[in-house]
Amino acid sequence: MSYAAQPVAQVTAPAASPAAAPAASIASIPAGTPMDIEITELLSTKTSKVGDKFALKLAQPLKIGDTIVVPAGTPGTGEVIDVGKPGIGGKPGKLVIAGRFLTLDGTTIGIRGLQLRPIGGEDRTNVVLATSFVPYIGMASFLISGGHVEIPAGAWATAKLAAPFVPAAPATAP
Repeated sequence: MSYAAQPVAQVTAPAASPAAAPAASIASIPAGTPMDIEITELLSTKTSKVGDKFALKLAQPLKIGDTIVVPAGTPGTGEVIDVGKPGIGGKPGKLVIAGRFLTLDGTTIGIRGLQLRPIGGEDRTNVVLATSFVPYIGMASFLISGGHVEIPAGAWATAKLAAPFVPAAPATAP
């Protein structure tokens, strides 16, 4: 008995429509992604108190590929964690601050690991004696010998995303 070769049927899967794409395909920005933050108001051991909130903003946009998902200028909030006034005998002042979050279209984006950057590229090693980094809470500690600590408005810091950020899916046309 002989068998003739039977043609093999080709099965083509139906094309998926863009609206049917699974949510898991939306790209995200991973936790720990570094970002530039600008502190937008003066902080000082002369005036700041523990628990004070202060304004900050995203200095450079966050992107996925070439797409901006969190624009520069996105506002945020930080918090004063500890304040120590300078003391007798040259005891340094202490100002501990933390970046808490950015707010984008009603969505809170947690940030951590706030570290002050040199102002204007100048070497401030004689001013900044110690920096403390607590990964989850995101604190930065600045100690200045023999005087008050002052962080001017416009100072830049580096922070990291506390958790992955998945941008909202763009609206699809009907």
